[in-house]
Amino acid sequence: MYHETKIFVTVDCIVFGFDGTKLKLLSTKSNSGAIEQFTLISGFVTTVENVDDAVARIMSEATGFNEIHAEQIGAFSRFREEYGEVALSIAYFVVVRTEQMFCPIIKDNLRWISRRELLNNQPHLHPIIEGAFQKLRQKAFSNPERLGLLSQKFTWTQLHKLYEAIAEKRIDKRNLQKKITSLKIITRLNEKEKSGSKKGSFLYSYKSQGQYKPGFW
Repeated sequence: MYHETKIFVTVDCIVFGFDGTKLKLLSTKSNSGAIEQFTLISGFVTTVENVDDAVARIMSEATGFNEIHAEQIGAFSRFREEYGEVALSIAYFVVVRTEQMFCPIIKDNLRWISRRELLNNQPHLHPIIEGAFQKLRQKAFSNPERLGLLSQKFTWTQLHKLYEAIAEKRIDKRNLQKKITSLKIITRLNEKEKSGSKKGSFLYSYKSQGQYKPGFW
């Protein structure tokens, strides 16, 4: 006999930030277990909102970030230990700018951690997190101007470090420069970043067309 089962729909936010050297994931303290652990920012979808609205609300409530860039990755079924229920999880890839990453976060239950540390805490999240990293790598080479992980002004060195962090391997700087230059998506500014040397490095920004804008892909 067929029995209807109530399904809970939740949203999991895989929030990426770049600290200048490494990619980090924004995590929140888990409510399950006596040992302090961290997990993804997530929440239930209510009956009066769509999934995109739920992501915006959950991110705002959890982090205070009201300007995010998000894209749906896919649906996953996973057991929610904190509720003792199996839920349908809609996973979202979310990026925040460098300046947002280092702004004071009001809530002390949030922490930027590495993918390895998060998966050590929550190994069952492996399919969701790997799906998000795969999406990030696709965006890095198909729509790099939409990533939004760098500040609005950046140097070639900063861009190079970001791509190496995304690829998780060394990338020839000259080849990357040729690739990005051929896409004609960045502009050299009449400004220099001089924190590293007296001579300084020219700053760049993405062109207005296709430039990062908060919202949903």
